[in-house]
Amino acid sequence: MKQIHRLVQRLFFIVGWFFLGLFITQCSSHQVTPTFYYWKTTFELSDKERDYLTKLQVKKLYIRYFDVDWNPHRKEAVPVKEIRWKTQALPPLQIIPTVFITNRTLFNISYNQLEKLGNNIAIKIVAKSKGLPNVQINEVQLDCDWSGKTRERFFKLIEILKIKLKNQGIKHISATIRLHQVKYFKKTGVPPVDRGMLMFYNMGNLDGSNTKNSILDLEIARRYLVKPGKYPLQLDVALPIYQWGVVVRRGRVVELLNNLKNNTFANRRFFRPKGKNELEVTQSTYIGSFYAYKGDVIRLEQVTTKQLKQSAWLLRRFIKNNAMDVAFFHLDENTLSNYQFENLQEIYQIF
Repeated sequence: MKQIHRLVQRLFFIVGWFFLGLFITQCSSHQVTPTFYYWKTTFELSDKERDYLTKLQVKKLYIRYFDVDWNPHRKEAVPVKEIRWKTQALPPLQIIPTVFITNRTLFNISYNQLEKLGNNIAIKIVAKSKGLPNVQINEVQLDCDWSGKTRERFFKLIEILKIKLKNQGIKHISATIRLHQVKYFKKTGVPPVDRGMLMFYNMGNLDGSNTKNSILDLEIARRYLVKPGKYPLQLDVALPIYQWGVVVRRGRVVELLNNLKNNTFANRRFFRPKGKNELEVTQSTYIGSFYAYKGDVIRLEQVTTKQLKQSAWLLRRFIKNNAMDVAFFHLDENTLSNYQFENLQEIYQIF
C-alpha cells in the first residue's frame, strides 16, 4: 500500500514538473517586440523621442514614407506628403517603410494602371532609403482601409508589389487590418501578405452626438473580437497614444485638430469648458492654421494609460501567435508628454 502511495506521489511530481516545464517553455517562446509608428513628414528625432526609444529598447520603427492619392487632373495615382530626412544619424533600428494608400485611389485606378503603381511604389521606397546609414529594408507595410468595391484592386496591387519588392531585395510585405475586417474576414477577404497589423483605434463614430471617444471605445472593440485565434494571418497590434480635438459646428464635424499641446486651450478668453471633455469657442480665433468660429464646440479625445492596459489584456486573449510587434501610434514629443515610459513598458509586458 505504501509503495502504491509513493508511486502516486512520484507520478504527481513528474506530471507537475512536466506541466511547469511546458508552461515555462510557452512563456519563453512568446516574444513581444516594442515598436512605434513615425507619421510626420519630416523625420527629426527630438531628445525626448530618442530617450523613449532607448529606455523601451525599441529596435524597430514603422515610418510613413509617403501617401498615394488619386490626382483627378492627371487621372493617375501620385505620391504625396513624402518624408524628408532631417535626421540621418539614426539609432540602430530596423526600418519598416509604410505607405498609406487612399481608398479613392483604388476606387478610381484601372487594372491596367496597377502594374505601374506597384513599380513606382517599390522604386520610391528604395530611393527614399538611400543615404540612410546602416539601414537594410526587409519589409514594407501598406496602410489602406479597403472596401468591398476596392478589395480586388488592392489585393492585386499587393501581388504586383511583392514581385517588384523582391526584385529590389525586399522579401516581406505586411498590411494594416481594421477591426471589422477581422470579424468579417470571410466577407471582406484577407490580403495576400505575410502579416497583418491590427489598428486598434479610430473605432467610434466621429459624427455621433453621443460619442465620447472615437479613438478608443472598448465596448465597440469587444463586439469585434469574438473568435480568438481565428483570423488567418499572424497579427501584430497598433495602440493609440495620440490625441485630437474634434471641431463640431452646427452638429457637423468640420475639422480634426492634431498636434495639440497641453496649453492649446488654456486661454479662457477664447475657450470655455462645456461638459467633461468639451470646450466651447467663445470668441472666434485661430487654432494653429484652423479658424474656429464663436459657438464651435471642440470635443477633446485622448486615451488614458488605464484604457491602454485594458486594451492590452483584451488583445492578449484574442491574438494567439507566439511572436508579435506591439506598436504605439505615434512617436511624437507632444504625445509622449502624456505618458511616462514606465506606463508604456507595463503595457508591453501585459502582452
